[in-house]
Amino acid sequence: MDEPQTIETDVLIVGSGPIGATYARKLVESGLEVKMVEVGARTSAKPGDHNKNPAAFQKDMALFAQTMKASMSVVSVPTKDVFIPNSSPFPFPSANHLLDGGNAGPDISAHADARNVGGLSTRWACATPRPNIKTRPDIYTSDEWNELLKEAEGYIGTSLPGPDYVLKDSIRQQLLLDHLSGVLPDRDPHALPIAARIDPKNPTLITWSSAYTVLGRIVEDKELKKRFELLPEHLCAKLQIDDAGKGIQYATVKDLVNGKTIHVKAKAFVVSGGPVQTPQLLYASGFRPESAPDRQLLPALGHFLTEDTMGFCQVVLSKELIGKVEENKDWKEKVKAHKESTGDSLPIPLHDFDPQITLKVEETKNWHVQIHGDGLSSSSAPTAVDKRLLVDLRFFGPVQPEKNNRVTFEEHATDVYGMPQPTFYFDVPKNDRSTSNRMISDMAEVANKLGGYLPGSEPRLLPHEPAIYACGTTRAGKSTDSTRTGEIPEDSCCDESCKVWGMNNLYIGGSSVIPGASSANPTLTAMCFAIKGANAIIEKLKQT
Repeated sequence: MDEPQTIETDVLIVGSGPIGATYARKLVESGLEVKMVEVGARTSAKPGDHNKNPAAFQKDMALFAQTMKASMSVVSVPTKDVFIPNSSPFPFPSANHLLDGGNAGPDISAHADARNVGGLSTRWACATPRPNIKTRPDIYTSDEWNELLKEAEGYIGTSLPGPDYVLKDSIRQQLLLDHLSGVLPDRDPHALPIAARIDPKNPTLITWSSAYTVLGRIVEDKELKKRFELLPEHLCAKLQIDDAGKGIQYATVKDLVNGKTIHVKAKAFVVSGGPVQTPQLLYASGFRPESAPDRQLLPALGHFLTEDTMGFCQVVLSKELIGKVEENKDWKEKVKAHKESTGDSLPIPLHDFDPQITLKVEETKNWHVQIHGDGLSSSSAPTAVDKRLLVDLRFFGPVQPEKNNRVTFEEHATDVYGMPQPTFYFDVPKNDRSTSNRMISDMAEVANKLGGYLPGSEPRLLPHEPAIYACGTTRAGKSTDSTRTGEIPEDSCCDESCKVWGMNNLYIGGSSVIPGASSANPTLTAMCFAIKGANAIIEKLKQT
Protein backbone atom coordinates (compact mmCIF):
# COMPACT_ATOMS: atom_id res chain seq x y z
CA MET A 1 0.00 0.00 0.00
CA ASP A 2 1.36 3.43 -0.95
CA GLU A 3 2.49 5.75 1.84
CA PRO A 4 0.09 8.67 2.34
CA GLN A 5 1.11 11.88 0.62
CA THR A 6 1.77 14.72 3.08
CA ILE A 7 0.80 18.30 2.28
CA GLU A 8 1.05 21.39 4.45
CA THR A 9 -1.00 24.55 4.79
CA ASP A 10 -1.74 27.24 7.35
CA VAL A 11 -5.34 26.19 8.00
CA LEU A 12 -7.37 23.14 6.97
CA ILE A 13 -11.14 23.59 6.82
CA VAL A 14 -13.45 20.57 6.73
CA GLY A 15 -16.77 21.42 5.08
CA SER A 16 -17.62 23.89 2.31
CA GLY A 17 -20.94 25.37 3.42
CA PRO A 18 -21.42 29.05 4.28
CA ILE A 19 -19.78 28.58 7.69
CA GLY A 20 -16.63 27.00 6.28
CA ALA A 21 -16.72 29.69 3.59
CA THR A 22 -16.85 32.40 6.28
CA TYR A 23 -13.75 30.98 7.95
CA ALA A 24 -12.00 30.66 4.58
CA ARG A 25 -12.73 34.18 3.42
CA LYS A 26 -11.52 35.87 6.58
CA LEU A 27 -8.42 33.69 6.85
CA VAL A 28 -7.37 34.10 3.22
CA GLU A 29 -8.00 37.84 3.24
CA SER A 30 -5.75 38.06 6.32
CA GLY A 31 -2.88 36.55 4.34
CA LEU A 32 -3.13 32.89 5.42
CA GLU A 33 -3.12 29.88 3.12
CA VAL A 34 -6.22 27.70 3.37
CA LYS A 35 -7.14 24.27 2.08
CA MET A 36 -10.78 23.19 2.24
CA VAL A 37 -11.95 19.58 1.89
CA GLU A 38 -15.50 18.57 1.04
CA VAL A 39 -16.81 15.00 0.90
CA GLY A 40 -19.29 15.89 -1.85
CA ALA A 41 -18.85 16.97 -5.45
CA ARG A 42 -19.29 20.32 -7.15
CA THR A 43 -22.79 20.75 -8.55
CA SER A 44 -22.24 24.06 -10.33
CA ALA A 45 -19.63 25.90 -12.39
CA LYS A 46 -19.20 28.38 -9.54
CA PRO A 47 -18.15 26.49 -6.39
CA GLY A 48 -21.04 26.31 -3.94
CA ASP A 49 -23.45 28.33 -6.09
CA HIS A 50 -27.19 28.13 -5.35
CA ASN A 51 -28.83 25.46 -7.49
CA LYS A 52 -31.87 27.71 -7.96
CA ASN A 53 -29.93 30.39 -9.83
CA PRO A 54 -30.10 28.89 -13.35
CA ALA A 55 -32.94 30.48 -15.34
CA ALA A 56 -34.47 27.09 -16.15
CA PHE A 57 -35.08 26.36 -12.46
CA GLN A 58 -36.53 29.81 -11.74
CA LYS A 59 -38.97 29.41 -14.60
CA ASP A 60 -39.95 25.87 -13.62
CA MET A 61 -39.55 25.29 -9.89
CA ALA A 62 -40.64 21.66 -10.24
CA LEU A 63 -37.26 20.96 -11.84
CA PHE A 64 -35.43 22.55 -8.91
CA ALA A 65 -37.61 20.71 -6.40
CA GLN A 66 -36.75 17.33 -7.87
CA THR A 67 -33.06 18.20 -7.99
CA MET A 68 -33.10 19.32 -4.39
CA LYS A 69 -34.87 16.24 -3.09
CA ALA A 70 -32.65 13.88 -5.05
CA SER A 71 -29.47 15.48 -3.72
CA MET A 72 -30.21 14.99 -0.01
CA SER A 73 -28.32 12.15 1.67
CA VAL A 74 -30.09 10.07 4.32
CA VAL A 75 -27.89 10.05 7.41
CA SER A 76 -29.79 7.80 9.80
CA VAL A 77 -32.82 5.58 9.29
CA PRO A 78 -34.40 3.54 12.09
CA THR A 79 -35.41 -0.08 11.78
CA LYS A 80 -39.12 -0.31 11.05
CA ASP A 81 -41.55 -3.16 10.52
CA VAL A 82 -43.12 -1.73 7.37
CA PHE A 83 -45.26 -3.47 4.78
CA ILE A 84 -44.03 -2.61 1.30
CA PRO A 85 -46.84 -2.48 -1.31
CA ASN A 86 -46.42 -4.46 -4.52
CA SER A 87 -43.96 -6.79 -2.83
CA SER A 88 -44.23 -10.33 -1.57
CA PRO A 89 -45.27 -10.42 2.10
CA PHE A 90 -42.43 -10.03 4.60
CA PRO A 91 -39.61 -9.81 2.04
CA PHE A 92 -37.04 -9.60 4.85
CA PRO A 93 -36.97 -10.12 8.63
CA SER A 94 -37.57 -6.96 10.65
CA ALA A 95 -35.79 -7.93 13.86
CA ASN A 96 -32.35 -6.30 14.04
CA HIS A 97 -32.48 -5.56 10.34
CA LEU A 98 -29.92 -2.85 9.51
CA LEU A 99 -31.67 -0.77 6.89
CA ASP A 100 -29.13 0.28 4.25
CA GLY A 101 -26.32 -0.53 6.66
CA GLY A 102 -27.76 1.73 9.33
CA ASN A 103 -28.24 1.18 13.02
CA ALA A 104 -30.99 -0.71 14.84
CA GLY A 105 -31.25 1.83 17.65
CA PRO A 106 -33.76 4.65 18.16
CA ASP A 107 -33.64 7.38 15.57
CA ILE A 108 -35.11 10.54 14.18
CA SER A 109 -36.93 9.36 11.09
CA ALA A 110 -34.76 9.85 8.00
CA HIS A 111 -32.39 12.63 9.01
CA ALA A 112 -31.01 13.95 5.74
CA ASP A 113 -28.14 16.24 4.89
CA ALA A 114 -26.43 17.76 1.88
CA ARG A 115 -23.08 16.38 0.80
CA ASN A 116 -21.87 18.66 -1.94
CA VAL A 117 -19.74 21.76 -2.36
CA GLY A 118 -21.70 24.57 -0.72
CA GLY A 119 -23.63 22.25 1.59
CA LEU A 120 -27.25 23.16 2.26
CA SER A 121 -26.66 26.69 0.96
CA THR A 122 -27.04 25.34 -2.57
CA ARG A 123 -30.74 24.74 -1.90
CA TRP A 124 -31.78 26.82 1.12
CA ALA A 125 -34.57 29.43 1.18
CA CYS A 126 -32.05 32.23 1.90
CA ALA A 127 -33.93 33.57 4.92
CA THR A 128 -31.49 35.50 7.12
CA PRO A 129 -33.45 36.98 10.02
CA ARG A 130 -31.42 38.19 12.96
CA PRO A 131 -31.80 36.10 16.13
CA ASN A 132 -34.38 37.51 18.50
CA ILE A 133 -32.74 39.79 21.07
CA LYS A 134 -34.56 38.13 23.99
CA THR A 135 -33.68 34.56 23.04
CA ARG A 136 -30.27 34.79 21.35
CA PRO A 137 -27.35 33.28 23.32
CA ASP A 138 -25.84 35.64 25.90
CA ILE A 139 -22.36 34.47 24.99
CA TYR A 140 -21.65 37.87 23.38
CA THR A 141 -22.61 41.40 24.40
CA SER A 142 -25.25 43.32 22.44
CA ASP A 143 -22.57 45.45 20.81
CA GLU A 144 -20.62 42.34 19.80
CA TRP A 145 -23.75 40.74 18.35
CA ASN A 146 -24.57 43.83 16.32
CA GLU A 147 -21.05 44.03 14.87
CA LEU A 148 -20.94 40.31 14.10
CA LEU A 149 -24.40 40.28 12.51
CA LYS A 150 -23.60 43.27 10.33
CA GLU A 151 -20.42 41.58 9.09
CA ALA A 152 -22.23 38.29 8.46
CA GLU A 153 -25.02 40.04 6.55
CA GLY A 154 -22.39 41.64 4.35
CA TYR A 155 -20.77 38.31 3.53
CA ILE A 156 -24.02 36.50 2.71
CA GLY A 157 -25.56 39.47 0.88
CA THR A 158 -28.64 40.00 3.04
CA SER A 159 -31.28 42.29 1.57
CA LEU A 160 -32.87 44.20 4.44
CA PRO A 161 -36.34 45.81 4.50
CA GLY A 162 -36.24 49.30 3.04
CA PRO A 163 -36.16 51.19 -0.26
CA ASP A 164 -33.51 48.86 -1.71
CA TYR A 165 -35.17 45.60 -0.66
CA VAL A 166 -34.87 42.93 -3.34
CA LEU A 167 -38.67 42.43 -3.58
CA LYS A 168 -39.69 46.09 -3.43
CA ASP A 169 -41.31 45.90 -6.89
CA SER A 170 -43.24 42.67 -6.24
CA ILE A 171 -47.00 43.21 -6.41
CA ARG A 172 -47.77 40.26 -4.15
CA GLN A 173 -45.15 41.37 -1.62
CA GLN A 174 -46.79 44.76 -1.20
CA LEU A 175 -50.31 43.34 -1.48
CA LEU A 176 -49.79 40.98 1.45
CA LEU A 177 -47.89 43.54 3.51
CA ASP A 178 -50.70 46.08 3.13
CA HIS A 179 -53.38 43.50 3.86
CA LEU A 180 -51.67 41.96 6.89
CA SER A 181 -50.85 45.39 8.31
CA GLY A 182 -54.57 46.11 8.22
CA VAL A 183 -55.83 42.85 9.75
CA LEU A 184 -52.86 42.16 12.08
CA PRO A 185 -51.55 45.63 13.02
CA ASP A 186 -50.15 44.49 16.37
CA ARG A 187 -47.99 41.80 14.72
CA ASP A 188 -45.86 44.30 12.76
CA PRO A 189 -45.86 42.52 9.36
CA HIS A 190 -42.65 43.37 7.52
CA ALA A 191 -40.36 42.13 4.78
CA LEU A 192 -38.32 39.05 5.67
CA PRO A 193 -34.57 39.65 5.34
CA ILE A 194 -33.31 37.35 2.61
CA ALA A 195 -29.90 36.75 1.09
CA ALA A 196 -30.63 37.60 -2.53
CA ARG A 197 -30.37 40.31 -5.18
CA ILE A 198 -31.90 41.06 -8.56
CA ASP A 199 -29.81 39.63 -11.39
CA PRO A 200 -28.12 42.70 -12.92
CA LYS A 201 -28.29 41.13 -16.39
CA ASN A 202 -31.94 40.07 -16.21
CA PRO A 203 -34.34 41.86 -13.82
CA THR A 204 -36.84 39.00 -14.09
CA LEU A 205 -34.43 36.70 -12.24
CA ILE A 206 -33.07 36.64 -8.69
CA THR A 207 -29.53 35.66 -7.75
CA TRP A 208 -29.82 33.65 -4.54
CA SER A 209 -26.90 33.71 -2.12
CA SER A 210 -24.91 30.67 -1.10
CA ALA A 211 -21.46 29.59 0.04
CA TYR A 212 -20.17 30.95 -3.27
CA THR A 213 -21.43 34.40 -2.28
CA VAL A 214 -19.53 34.18 1.01
CA LEU A 215 -16.31 32.95 -0.62
CA GLY A 216 -16.54 35.98 -2.88
CA ARG A 217 -13.16 37.53 -3.63
CA ILE A 218 -11.07 34.52 -2.62
CA VAL A 219 -12.36 32.51 -5.60
CA GLU A 220 -12.46 35.46 -7.98
CA ASP A 221 -9.46 37.67 -7.21
CA LYS A 222 -6.32 36.58 -9.09
CA GLU A 223 -4.00 36.98 -6.11
CA LEU A 224 -6.30 35.86 -3.30
CA LYS A 225 -7.27 32.57 -4.94
CA LYS A 226 -3.60 31.54 -4.98
CA ARG A 227 -3.91 31.06 -1.22
CA PHE A 228 -7.13 29.03 -1.35
CA GLU A 229 -7.64 25.48 -2.60
CA LEU A 230 -10.94 23.60 -2.55
CA LEU A 231 -10.73 19.80 -2.74
CA PRO A 232 -14.13 18.26 -3.57
CA GLU A 233 -14.80 14.55 -3.01
CA HIS A 234 -12.22 14.42 -0.24
CA LEU A 235 -13.31 12.88 3.06
CA CYS A 236 -11.63 13.96 6.27
CA ALA A 237 -11.70 10.63 8.10
CA LYS A 238 -9.71 11.47 11.23
CA LEU A 239 -7.87 14.19 13.10
CA GLN A 240 -4.69 12.84 14.69
CA ILE A 241 -4.40 14.09 18.27
CA ASP A 242 -0.83 14.63 19.48
CA ASP A 243 0.68 12.55 22.27
CA ALA A 244 0.12 15.29 24.83
CA GLY A 245 -3.59 15.42 23.99
CA LYS A 246 -3.40 19.17 23.45
CA GLY A 247 -3.65 19.64 19.70
CA ILE A 248 -4.03 18.13 16.25
CA GLN A 249 -0.92 16.94 14.40
CA TYR A 250 -2.50 16.25 11.02
CA ALA A 251 -5.73 15.24 9.31
CA THR A 252 -6.20 11.99 7.45
CA VAL A 253 -8.01 12.80 4.21
CA LYS A 254 -9.24 10.25 1.68
CA ASP A 255 -9.44 11.14 -2.00
CA LEU A 256 -12.71 9.42 -2.91
CA VAL A 257 -11.99 9.55 -6.65
CA ASN A 258 -8.60 7.82 -6.83
CA GLY A 259 -8.67 6.09 -3.45
CA LYS A 260 -5.47 7.67 -2.15
CA THR A 261 -4.88 8.88 1.39
CA ILE A 262 -3.44 12.30 2.20
CA HIS A 263 -2.05 13.62 5.47
CA VAL A 264 -2.69 17.34 5.83
CA LYS A 265 -0.50 19.18 8.32
CA ALA A 266 -1.70 22.61 9.39
CA LYS A 267 -1.21 25.21 12.07
CA ALA A 268 -4.95 25.24 12.75
CA PHE A 269 -7.86 22.95 11.90
CA VAL A 270 -11.51 23.94 11.46
CA VAL A 271 -14.35 21.39 11.38
CA SER A 272 -17.58 22.81 9.95
CA GLY A 273 -19.27 19.75 8.51
CA GLY A 274 -22.77 20.26 9.90
CA PRO A 275 -24.64 19.31 13.10
CA VAL A 276 -24.03 15.59 12.57
CA GLN A 277 -20.82 15.39 10.54
CA THR A 278 -18.89 17.69 12.90
CA PRO A 279 -19.41 15.60 16.08
CA GLN A 280 -19.05 12.48 13.93
CA LEU A 281 -15.52 13.47 12.88
CA LEU A 282 -14.61 14.38 16.45
CA TYR A 283 -15.85 10.97 17.57
CA ALA A 284 -13.88 9.23 14.83
CA SER A 285 -10.81 11.15 15.99
CA GLY A 286 -11.05 9.87 19.56
CA PHE A 287 -13.21 12.42 21.36
CA ARG A 288 -15.82 10.87 23.65
CA PRO A 289 -18.65 12.20 25.83
CA GLU A 290 -17.64 9.76 28.56
CA SER A 291 -14.29 8.74 30.05
CA ALA A 292 -12.59 5.92 28.16
CA PRO A 293 -9.02 4.65 27.88
CA ASP A 294 -6.95 6.42 25.21
CA ARG A 295 -9.82 8.78 24.42
CA GLN A 296 -10.18 12.56 24.65
CA LEU A 297 -12.98 13.54 27.04
CA LEU A 298 -15.56 16.00 25.70
CA PRO A 299 -18.68 15.46 27.87
CA ALA A 300 -21.12 17.53 25.80
CA LEU A 301 -20.21 15.94 22.46
CA GLY A 302 -23.43 15.13 20.58
CA HIS A 303 -25.62 16.22 23.50
CA PHE A 304 -28.01 19.19 23.79
CA LEU A 305 -29.38 18.48 20.31
CA THR A 306 -32.17 20.89 19.52
CA GLU A 307 -34.20 21.71 16.47
CA ASP A 308 -37.22 23.92 16.06
CA THR A 309 -40.67 22.50 15.47
CA MET A 310 -42.16 23.55 12.15
CA GLY A 311 -45.78 24.17 11.31
CA PHE A 312 -46.80 24.31 7.67
CA CYS A 313 -49.80 25.05 5.51
CA GLN A 314 -50.57 26.42 2.06
CA VAL A 315 -53.19 29.02 1.27
CA VAL A 316 -54.90 29.94 -1.99
CA LEU A 317 -55.26 33.71 -1.87
CA SER A 318 -58.87 34.86 -1.71
CA LYS A 319 -60.66 36.38 -4.70
CA GLU A 320 -61.28 39.53 -2.68
CA LEU A 321 -57.58 39.93 -1.95
CA ILE A 322 -56.56 39.42 -5.58
CA GLY A 323 -59.25 41.92 -6.57
CA LYS A 324 -57.36 44.62 -4.70
CA VAL A 325 -54.54 44.39 -7.25
CA GLU A 326 -56.61 46.03 -9.98
CA GLU A 327 -57.89 48.65 -7.54
CA ASN A 328 -54.37 49.87 -6.77
CA LYS A 329 -53.41 52.83 -8.97
CA ASP A 330 -49.67 52.21 -8.46
CA TRP A 331 -49.93 48.87 -10.27
CA LYS A 332 -52.35 49.96 -13.00
CA GLU A 333 -49.81 50.28 -15.82
CA LYS A 334 -47.97 47.09 -14.89
CA VAL A 335 -51.21 45.07 -14.76
CA LYS A 336 -52.45 46.60 -18.02
CA ALA A 337 -49.21 45.74 -19.83
CA HIS A 338 -49.38 42.19 -18.50
CA LYS A 339 -52.96 41.62 -19.64
CA GLU A 340 -52.40 43.15 -23.07
CA SER A 341 -49.28 41.09 -23.75
CA THR A 342 -50.62 37.76 -22.46
CA GLY A 343 -54.42 37.90 -22.46
CA ASP A 344 -54.24 36.60 -18.89
CA SER A 345 -57.25 37.35 -16.68
CA LEU A 346 -55.19 37.07 -13.48
CA PRO A 347 -53.86 40.58 -12.70
CA ILE A 348 -50.44 39.38 -11.54
CA PRO A 349 -47.52 39.52 -14.00
CA LEU A 350 -45.90 36.19 -14.75
CA HIS A 351 -42.54 37.40 -13.48
CA ASP A 352 -43.88 38.89 -10.24
CA PHE A 353 -41.56 37.70 -7.49
CA ASP A 354 -42.93 35.56 -4.67
CA PRO A 355 -43.56 37.37 -1.37
CA GLN A 356 -41.29 37.05 1.67
CA ILE A 357 -42.93 38.35 4.85
CA THR A 358 -42.50 37.80 8.58
CA LEU A 359 -44.26 38.85 11.79
CA LYS A 360 -42.86 40.21 15.03
CA VAL A 361 -41.72 37.67 17.62
CA GLU A 362 -43.63 38.33 20.85
CA GLU A 363 -43.31 37.01 24.37
CA THR A 364 -46.64 35.18 24.06
CA LYS A 365 -46.00 34.24 20.43
CA ASN A 366 -42.32 33.38 20.53
CA TRP A 367 -42.19 31.62 17.18
CA HIS A 368 -40.62 32.74 13.93
CA VAL A 369 -43.03 33.27 11.02
CA GLN A 370 -42.42 33.07 7.30
CA ILE A 371 -45.24 33.89 4.88
CA HIS A 372 -43.83 33.37 1.45
CA GLY A 373 -43.99 31.76 -1.93
CA ASP A 374 -41.83 28.66 -2.05
CA GLY A 375 -41.23 26.77 -5.25
CA LEU A 376 -40.47 23.50 -3.48
CA SER A 377 -43.99 23.29 -2.06
CA SER A 378 -45.90 24.88 -4.93
CA SER A 379 -44.24 22.56 -7.44
CA SER A 380 -46.24 19.66 -6.01
CA ALA A 381 -49.55 21.53 -5.96
CA PRO A 382 -52.31 20.52 -8.39
CA THR A 383 -51.72 21.88 -11.87
CA ALA A 384 -55.19 23.46 -11.82
CA VAL A 385 -54.01 25.88 -9.12
CA ASP A 386 -52.04 28.84 -10.45
CA LYS A 387 -48.82 29.09 -8.46
CA ARG A 388 -49.19 32.87 -8.30
CA LEU A 389 -52.18 32.35 -6.00
CA LEU A 390 -50.34 30.09 -3.57
CA VAL A 391 -48.69 31.25 -0.36
CA ASP A 392 -46.85 29.05 2.13
CA LEU A 393 -46.98 29.65 5.86
CA ARG A 394 -44.10 28.24 7.89
CA PHE A 395 -44.05 28.81 11.63
CA PHE A 396 -40.95 27.75 13.58
CA GLY A 397 -41.23 27.03 17.30
CA PRO A 398 -38.25 27.09 19.70
CA VAL A 399 -37.14 23.89 21.42
CA GLN A 400 -35.07 24.31 24.57
CA PRO A 401 -31.84 22.29 24.70
CA GLU A 402 -31.80 19.26 27.00
CA LYS A 403 -28.77 17.06 27.56
CA ASN A 404 -30.62 13.80 26.87
CA ASN A 405 -31.58 14.97 23.40
CA ARG A 406 -28.52 13.80 21.56
CA VAL A 407 -26.85 12.08 18.66
CA THR A 408 -24.54 9.17 19.46
CA PHE A 409 -22.12 7.28 17.28
CA GLU A 410 -21.39 3.59 16.86
CA GLU A 411 -17.99 1.93 16.71
CA HIS A 412 -19.44 -1.30 15.34
CA ALA A 413 -21.53 0.28 12.56
CA THR A 414 -20.50 2.77 9.90
CA ASP A 415 -22.20 4.88 7.28
CA VAL A 416 -21.58 4.63 3.54
CA TYR A 417 -18.33 6.59 3.95
CA GLY A 418 -16.98 4.31 6.67
CA MET A 419 -17.58 6.90 9.40
CA PRO A 420 -19.25 6.10 12.76
CA GLN A 421 -22.98 5.61 12.27
CA PRO A 422 -25.14 8.29 13.98
CA THR A 423 -28.18 7.46 16.07
CA PHE A 424 -30.61 10.10 17.31
CA TYR A 425 -32.40 10.33 20.65
CA PHE A 426 -34.75 13.28 20.48
CA ASP A 427 -38.01 14.21 22.16
CA VAL A 428 -39.62 17.66 22.21
CA PRO A 429 -39.96 18.80 25.85
CA LYS A 430 -43.48 19.13 27.26
CA ASN A 431 -43.47 22.94 27.46
CA ASP A 432 -42.26 23.24 23.88
CA ARG A 433 -44.99 20.86 22.71
CA SER A 434 -47.54 23.17 24.29
CA THR A 435 -45.92 26.13 22.52
CA SER A 436 -46.09 24.25 19.22
CA ASN A 437 -49.80 23.58 19.67
CA ARG A 438 -50.46 27.28 20.27
CA MET A 439 -48.27 28.06 17.26
CA ILE A 440 -50.43 25.89 14.98
CA SER A 441 -53.57 27.63 16.23
CA ASP A 442 -51.96 30.98 15.48
CA MET A 443 -50.98 29.76 12.03
CA ALA A 444 -54.60 28.86 11.31
CA GLU A 445 -55.75 32.33 12.40
CA VAL A 446 -53.21 34.05 10.16
CA ALA A 447 -53.96 31.75 7.23
CA ASN A 448 -57.68 32.48 7.46
CA LYS A 449 -56.91 36.17 6.93
CA LEU A 450 -55.42 35.36 3.52
CA GLY A 451 -57.70 32.82 1.88
CA GLY A 452 -58.58 29.14 1.92
CA TYR A 453 -56.39 26.10 2.44
CA LEU A 454 -55.04 24.17 -0.49
CA PRO A 455 -56.62 20.70 -0.07
CA GLY A 456 -54.12 18.44 1.66
CA SER A 457 -52.07 21.37 2.97
CA GLU A 458 -54.04 22.31 6.07
CA PRO A 459 -52.08 23.51 9.16
CA ARG A 460 -50.00 20.74 10.68
CA LEU A 461 -46.71 20.08 12.41
CA LEU A 462 -44.10 18.53 10.16
CA PRO A 463 -42.09 15.55 11.46
CA HIS A 464 -38.46 16.01 12.48
CA GLU A 465 -37.25 14.21 9.40
CA PRO A 466 -34.73 16.37 7.58
CA ALA A 467 -33.45 17.90 10.86
CA ILE A 468 -31.41 20.25 8.72
CA TYR A 469 -31.50 23.10 11.25
CA ALA A 470 -30.29 21.06 14.21
CA CYS A 471 -28.18 22.95 16.74
CA GLY A 472 -26.20 22.32 19.89
CA THR A 473 -24.31 19.07 19.20
CA THR A 474 -20.94 20.83 19.67
CA ARG A 475 -22.27 23.86 21.54
CA ALA A 476 -20.16 26.81 22.60
CA GLY A 477 -19.74 28.08 26.15
CA LYS A 478 -18.09 30.97 27.93
CA SER A 479 -14.49 30.77 29.09
CA THR A 480 -14.04 30.78 32.87
CA ASP A 481 -11.14 30.63 35.29
CA SER A 482 -11.66 26.86 35.43
CA THR A 483 -11.53 26.36 31.66
CA ARG A 484 -8.43 28.53 31.43
CA THR A 485 -6.67 26.10 33.77
CA GLY A 486 -7.68 23.13 31.64
CA GLU A 487 -11.02 21.98 33.07
CA ILE A 488 -13.42 20.58 30.45
CA PRO A 489 -17.03 21.79 31.01
CA GLU A 490 -19.93 19.34 31.12
CA ASP A 491 -22.25 21.52 29.04
CA SER A 492 -20.20 22.73 26.06
CA CYS A 493 -17.59 21.60 23.55
CA CYS A 494 -15.81 24.84 22.70
CA ASP A 495 -15.28 28.38 23.91
CA GLU A 496 -16.86 31.57 22.56
CA SER A 497 -14.24 31.64 19.80
CA CYS A 498 -15.16 28.07 18.81
CA LYS A 499 -11.85 26.56 19.99
CA VAL A 500 -12.43 23.04 21.30
CA TRP A 501 -11.85 22.74 25.03
CA GLY A 502 -8.41 21.34 25.81
CA MET A 503 -7.12 21.79 22.25
CA ASN A 504 -4.73 24.52 21.13
CA ASN A 505 -5.40 24.43 17.37
CA LEU A 506 -8.81 22.82 16.78
CA TYR A 507 -11.87 24.96 16.01
CA ILE A 508 -15.42 24.08 15.02
CA GLY A 509 -18.22 25.88 13.23
CA GLY A 510 -21.81 25.57 12.10
CA SER A 511 -25.23 25.52 13.69
CA SER A 512 -23.91 22.82 16.04
CA VAL A 513 -22.09 25.48 18.10
CA ILE A 514 -25.24 27.54 18.81
CA PRO A 515 -25.96 26.89 22.50
CA GLY A 516 -29.57 28.04 22.86
CA ALA A 517 -33.00 27.41 21.41
CA SER A 518 -33.47 28.74 17.91
CA SER A 519 -36.70 29.23 16.01
CA ALA A 520 -35.32 30.82 12.86
CA ASN A 521 -32.82 29.89 10.20
CA PRO A 522 -29.53 29.60 12.15
CA THR A 523 -27.18 30.39 9.26
CA LEU A 524 -26.59 34.05 10.12
CA THR A 525 -26.09 33.23 13.81
CA ALA A 526 -23.65 30.43 12.98
CA MET A 527 -21.72 32.80 10.71
CA CYS A 528 -21.24 35.11 13.70
CA PHE A 529 -19.54 32.30 15.61
CA ALA A 530 -17.38 31.56 12.56
CA ILE A 531 -16.27 35.20 12.40
CA LYS A 532 -15.22 35.00 16.05
CA GLY A 533 -13.39 31.74 15.38
CA ALA A 534 -11.58 33.09 12.33
CA ASN A 535 -10.53 36.21 14.24
CA ALA A 536 -9.10 34.02 17.01
CA ILE A 537 -7.12 31.92 14.52
CA ILE A 538 -5.74 35.02 12.79
CA GLU A 539 -4.65 36.51 16.11
CA LYS A 540 -3.07 33.25 17.26
CA LEU A 541 -1.14 32.58 14.05
CA LYS A 542 0.14 36.14 13.86
CA GLN A 543 1.91 35.46 17.16
CA THR A 544 3.73 32.38 15.86
